[in-house]
Amino acid sequence: MTIDIILGDPENIRSVNEAEFFLSRIRYYERKNSCRVGILMIQRRNFPLYLVTTEQEAIREMTNPTSVETPESGIKFYRKDYIEVLRDALQLGQRPDYRELDRQHTLDRQQLRAA
Repeated sequence: MTIDIILGDPENIRSVNEAEFFLSRIRYYERKNSCRVGILMIQRRNFPLYLVTTEQEAIREMTNPTSVETPESGIKFYRKDYIEVLRDALQLGQRPDYRELDRQHTLDRQQLRAA
């Protein structure tokens, strides 16, 4: 169940205010649904769409094959801690290590297929 649409790529967050915006939406839906929530990148035709959704729903979207009727598929899930670590680095004036963030705080289709 998709919860909300985010109008930006978490990898393009460049300020603490942007990070807080993403986190406020995630926390709101986390409290409302009492489960882990993050941002799922969906490839829809030729452009990505970013949705606030549950981790369980994101895994389902990434492991089920895309049907012909809906030309979209889950590509990558950014956990809340991805944005928290990014925000903390920005607050300290540090340049975030995006590779490390990716490795530790995201799920993608290839990881799920390999498991």
